[in-house]
Amino acid sequence: MSDSLSRASDYHQIGYFEGSARICEKLRPSEDSAGILRHLNALNRFYLDRSRQPGLLPEFEYFGRKLQGGQHFCELALLNAQEGRMRHAVAWVKVIARTLDEQMGRLIFHRVTPVLELAEFASTHQETRTEAIRLLNVALSAPTYVLGSDLRRLANLLSLFRAPVVLWSDWCAHFVKHLSFSGWRQTAMVEVFRDEEGAKWAFDAQEESRRVLVDTLSIAPSELLSMLIEIAPRLQHPQLPEILRTGFRAGAEGHPESIDPLFWSSTTCRCRFPWFEYLDEMEKNFLINGEWALFCAPTPDHSMGLAQWWRTVESTLKRAVIAPLAAHLQQKGELIVWDRTNLSKNQQKKESLFIDTLADPHKSARVTLGQILLILQKCVEKPDSVQSKLRLEASEFLAPYVRQTESLVQEEFLRPVKLTQANVDYFRNQASHAAAISMIDAAVGRTLARLIINDFFAPAVSERTWRFTVNSEEPNQE
Repeated sequence: MSDSLSRASDYHQIGYFEGSARICEKLRPSEDSAGILRHLNALNRFYLDRSRQPGLLPEFEYFGRKLQGGQHFCELALLNAQEGRMRHAVAWVKVIARTLDEQMGRLIFHRVTPVLELAEFASTHQETRTEAIRLLNVALSAPTYVLGSDLRRLANLLSLFRAPVVLWSDWCAHFVKHLSFSGWRQTAMVEVFRDEEGAKWAFDAQEESRRVLVDTLSIAPSELLSMLIEIAPRLQHPQLPEILRTGFRAGAEGHPESIDPLFWSSTTCRCRFPWFEYLDEMEKNFLINGEWALFCAPTPDHSMGLAQWWRTVESTLKRAVIAPLAAHLQQKGELIVWDRTNLSKNQQKKESLFIDTLADPHKSARVTLGQILLILQKCVEKPDSVQSKLRLEASEFLAPYVRQTESLVQEEFLRPVKLTQANVDYFRNQASHAAAISMIDAAVGRTLARLIINDFFAPAVSERTWRFTVNSEEPNQE
């Protein structure tokens, strides 16, 4: 791929469609890049102003046939609706519903924009209202909201369907991540791409975030601002709460009088959580019970629903990480003996999670989430001074899964660490044992738990799907 085409692709990925289209107009297709350029051109035309772009429907029909997992199905529905072919558009909505059923709630999409737009379209037709709610929940699963306008659409849909109040905390998490992404995008335009016009666009896009928040506060439940204040410092934005307290005012919107049971059904949970099918039956029950309890709590105490969510986190990590690790270490009797014989008492105390807890079948079965966190930290962080052979063996055992374990305890850009001792103490331990939990704290704690499971399963989910790329017109399955 040429440098110019690579830049056009990068611009498209970060939402700068005008810049991408401008580059594409100057490029001549080569034998290697003809398919890529054709695809990128079609995408840019769709996002810029598709009402003035003739011939888009055949293009997306072409790419829809080549790509798998439901890619471009939303675009095809919207293009049919744009041309007045409403029956065809509704039929595509039904096709998407079947695809969600066949793929256990998964819909592979390049960008969340058409998912949200199609949810808006489906909400206007009585026969597709259920599909509209499912599409809304698919949109909630999107990893990153690149465009502020998409956050506005998401808020409007949450309001339209009178979504449970605690789901607005997921909107808050998307908004905070969008702020981080927008800040990076503006810097990249100046320092990486050295594009003055692109930098102005990125600045304007970042300024749009404030207007999106003001508009959202006017339609969201009154708790939204407090949720945002509470979750922002836990997602790499410690300065945001003061800005929010001094520069914004909470809305006065009340709670929905009734909540559609679809929001806590297993069918919808599959759409909202791409990893739902990776849970075992007990964990699925924890999660659904937690959603129902948080959505429908009859009292101001939301500790029951929050506790179910953090039980899901603990059970998942215990099943997927601790149980196989402990079983492996318990077969290494010679290493257990070596550590107990050769390490000093102080060293044995430091490594007691391996020597005493994981090496013992009864103790390892009762390990707590706080202990799981410490084990993960010790296995991922491997200082040269480690002398425990059992700990080194544990690190080697988990090495093939390092992308999953590192995501829980090591911070990266757009992926702050959520599994912290402070969060475990407050949201897991307090909700289960110590105190009543307000709706706002419960909503924030639920979203953090969801993001922890997101991070853990992200590599597995992406490896078992068809990941879109504008760098290939063929299905990209890993």
